[in-house]
Amino acid sequence: MKRVTRIILMASVGAAAVLGLAGWRGEGGSWCHRGGPSPEQVEKYSALFVDRTLDDIDATDAQRTQIQAVRKDLLKEGMALKDQKRATHEDLLKILEVDKPDAAKLHALVDARIEDLRQLAHEAADSALEVHGTLNPEQRVKLAEKLRERQARWEK
Repeated sequence: MKRVTRIILMASVGAAAVLGLAGWRGEGGSWCHRGGPSPEQVEKYSALFVDRTLDDIDATDAQRTQIQAVRKDLLKEGMALKDQKRATHEDLLKILEVDKPDAAKLHALVDARIEDLRQLAHEAADSALEVHGTLNPEQRVKLAEKLRERQARWEK
């Protein structure tokens, strides 16, 4: 796999992980088993995570501004998708509460949710490409090394 593809893949995985973490938020907004981080906590954590990564690759102030804007936009899209979760659950219950559930409606609901996730994944890939274009070759190498190290820790 080419280095650029790996960087894009890891950036997409990282974005998905942050957004997935946001999706597990419970009603209490706590970090306990019944909930997850609040939107404010996700915002703070993701900003800190990106800042630390940008520190490691010696990003300029202009790069930081541009990359943090990309992060905010992607996070906003992910949180909007997460906010649809309750409505999806309500629709699912309406379909399944009847004696003979409509299979076509159930599959359409699943397909719609998958399409939403597919769209978000494509936006994450586009964001990774934008970040890639913001960094110089040396920074891209540093970022790839950092992502490889992180991946190796995850695989243990």
